[in-house]
Amino acid sequence: MDKEKILRISEEIDTGLYEKAKERIFSLLKDSPGDPFLLNKLATLYLYLGDVKIAKKILSKIEGHSFSEKNIEIIKKIEDCGKYPYTFLIFIENEKNTINIWKNLIKNKVLPKNSQYFFLFLSPSSYTISFLKKYKIPSIFGHDLVDLINRGFIEKRGSKTIFIPSSLLKEVKKELLSPFNLFVIGEIDKDNILGFSLDSSLFPIVGILRRDLDFRESIGEYRKRIEKHKIKINYIEIKKKLELESPEDAKISLCMIVKNEEENIERCLISVKGLVDEMIVLDTGSTDNTPDIAKRLGAKVFYSKWRDDFSLARNESISHARYPWIFWLDADDYIKEEDREDFLKFKKTLPKTKYMAFRMPTLSIRKGIFNKKDVNYLTRIFRNHPEIKFEGRIHEQVLFSIARLKGKVGTLDIPIYHTGYEDPGTLKKKRERNKKLLEKALEDDPKNPIFLTYLGRTYMEEWFDSKGDIEKAEKFLKKAISIFPSEEINYLSYAYLNLSLIYYHTKRFEDAIKYAKKAIDINKDIESAYEVWGRSLIYLRRFRDAEKVFLELEKNVDRESPSYIKISDFDYRYFLAISQFNIEKYRDAIENFKRVSVVKREEENIDFFIGIAYYKLKEYEDAISYLKRSIEKNPTHYDSWNNLGNVYMAINKYEKAKKCYIKALNIKKGQEAYFGLANIYYIRDDYKKAKEYFLYSIESHHPKRELVERAYFYLANIYFIEKDYSNSKKYLEKIENVKIIGRDYFLLFYDLLNTIGEKEGVLKKLAEALTYYEYDIEFMELFANELEHQGKIPEAISVWEELFKIKNDIEIMYKLGILYAKIGAFHNAIDYFEKIIEKKPNDIRLYNDLGVFYGLIGNFEKAKNFFYQALKLDPNNRTAKSNLDKIIFEENKENLH
Repeated sequence: MDKEKILRISEEIDTGLYEKAKERIFSLLKDSPGDPFLLNKLATLYLYLGDVKIAKKILSKIEGHSFSEKNIEIIKKIEDCGKYPYTFLIFIENEKNTINIWKNLIKNKVLPKNSQYFFLFLSPSSYTISFLKKYKIPSIFGHDLVDLINRGFIEKRGSKTIFIPSSLLKEVKKELLSPFNLFVIGEIDKDNILGFSLDSSLFPIVGILRRDLDFRESIGEYRKRIEKHKIKINYIEIKKKLELESPEDAKISLCMIVKNEEENIERCLISVKGLVDEMIVLDTGSTDNTPDIAKRLGAKVFYSKWRDDFSLARNESISHARYPWIFWLDADDYIKEEDREDFLKFKKTLPKTKYMAFRMPTLSIRKGIFNKKDVNYLTRIFRNHPEIKFEGRIHEQVLFSIARLKGKVGTLDIPIYHTGYEDPGTLKKKRERNKKLLEKALEDDPKNPIFLTYLGRTYMEEWFDSKGDIEKAEKFLKKAISIFPSEEINYLSYAYLNLSLIYYHTKRFEDAIKYAKKAIDINKDIESAYEVWGRSLIYLRRFRDAEKVFLELEKNVDRESPSYIKISDFDYRYFLAISQFNIEKYRDAIENFKRVSVVKREEENIDFFIGIAYYKLKEYEDAISYLKRSIEKNPTHYDSWNNLGNVYMAINKYEKAKKCYIKALNIKKGQEAYFGLANIYYIRDDYKKAKEYFLYSIESHHPKRELVERAYFYLANIYFIEKDYSNSKKYLEKIENVKIIGRDYFLLFYDLLNTIGEKEGVLKKLAEALTYYEYDIEFMELFANELEHQGKIPEAISVWEELFKIKNDIEIMYKLGILYAKIGAFHNAIDYFEKIIEKKPNDIRLYNDLGVFYGLIGNFEKAKNFFYQALKLDPNNRTAKSNLDKIIFEENKENLH
């Protein structure tokens, strides 16, 4: 076959000269009617023309030929698109920016779900690929997509969207808006999106990328194709700004359900007036002035019969909302004046937000037995979306419907103050009401695990107030867990969490850990379960394990997930820092203490802990700064004053330290401050006052044993200096944990026993020291010398030998040589001295001693040799001369006779 003709056919198809290409193929097929290569070219042409059926029919005749596989693959991709109601072609010039636009379109419901998106990239970046994988988007890119476009890909049902590069948008708008309107979504500039819509049964996407025409010619050719297929094109809209926002997008509807709340509702509505754009109040049967007050303050009041179901009432209230966002409050909630400006700033961000809902902290003061403040994070603000509804007869919430929509939940740190629990009587009534509703619900549905969970929680809360049945709470929660379906992760994990709380508060910490871990296994976003787990470990003083738990929380928990559960004001960074502080990771602890929330910072006096951590790191200026800040916040904080005194002691500013200790003692008669003052007097040699204050520290209320031991040691040392040896010994013998004092304890005892002549006691105490400090060189030398002085030479040799293994020292070798000689072990003595002489060849003393040792074992030749060596170094050495004369005399004694 003529290669030139085949090449020309390919060029004609590529440049859009389809009729010429068709004539040429049919002409060649007359001569070769079954030629598979020509038939594949014909199929390619029909694909370019958009006739998938004919192309498929042609290809069925040439199955098995490898060169037809490309066309077969393209047809499969085209047919796969039919599974989706809409298919979107996205041609991207500015990759990252256009993808961000696309995300916003999807999240703001501008583009439909369950659609296929084609991304036109010859070389997509890793950012794009990871984005497509994350959102599980069925996509085609690279040369495959170019082929689909160039072949006139036709979608036979639904609508099409084309993304056109921003550089062409103005031209497209100019050329196609009159007389034709095209559905285009793309960026004109960073703040504007151009949006049109197209409704057509047949929409060929060809022409725009024609390589043989310039842009204007391509647009003209494109128009002809549209006219030819009689496509109906309708102009829809142009939306401005990147997030497609409108003035309505930031508007909020307040939705409330109320009954007999005339004492609270005015404060609530006034607190949010001007923050929300409408106030909807659903009254469920008030017999007081609640509806009239609400109307007077501008609320729209609706009425409904109470049906013992909070979700029904809340959903009825939000059904009246007109605006894009819902904000729900109870009548006994309110926002403080100081937080209004922050709320208005937040409101301006709503048109651009990626979130479907927002949690807000609810602060409740519980008076009575605990008199404490509770913080609960509740989903208060959410999109006015038909699929977002409250669920649950009681403890109603919207999180589950948000989870089904795969929405993200943000956190808005503006507190809502809840006064409903201030009065213990009111709290009791609410609990009783809730309990009755749950019990009634369980009568209708006795195996409902959700009702069982909340009833268990209710009994547990009553027990917290010393009135509940904790065994019943445990029983209900375990029953709920046994019948929950495994896929119900939120409620099931919540049941496990409450069971772990029961065990935590009853100090069964291992069980608390077990069930907290079960909650996390089901739902990694249940932050409060990490709290129970980590705090249980802290209580068990397993600080390293606790640190791991809180680091795991930091890594795993997604606070934007609808499955996120937090039921307290728990700030994990505080407990992470506490764990790190206790394992002496002071640098990490400081970093996490500094990141603790403002509320927790005030609650726990974080500045004090940071100050102590800097003190431990010997960064004294920072320690002083933070301890002073702690004192500014709480001038009667004893520990801050005392530790500030300790820091000043460390930098030798004794007068400042003294003032701090006196300040601390004015707050309470604390052992630590007494000890600090005593230490100052000790340093200044004022032993009378030092003894007085050390005794005060020992006699303090609930004294710490460590400081008692240190005080005993200082008293013993003072009495030793004053030569009152009996009192010195008395206080040393009181010390139980010698490790607290360390080596100084044994050194003082050694000096004391030597001074009073208790020689056996000296040896016992040095032997004891070596059980604590096994290879301590100083103690070993003292012990060996003491053994020697007391005539226990073999024992002394044994200690010196051990010491020589640690410290290869010439003096130790000399000492061993002498001691071996003392017990007549001259060969051992000779070995050590000959090793020494190699290192000190000019030491006359060594030659003399070796001569003596050899003489004593009868080796006179060697003895004489060493004496001669000594005389060579010093001809006048008397010792060498005398010893040499003695040997010569002994050798010649027989001759003389």
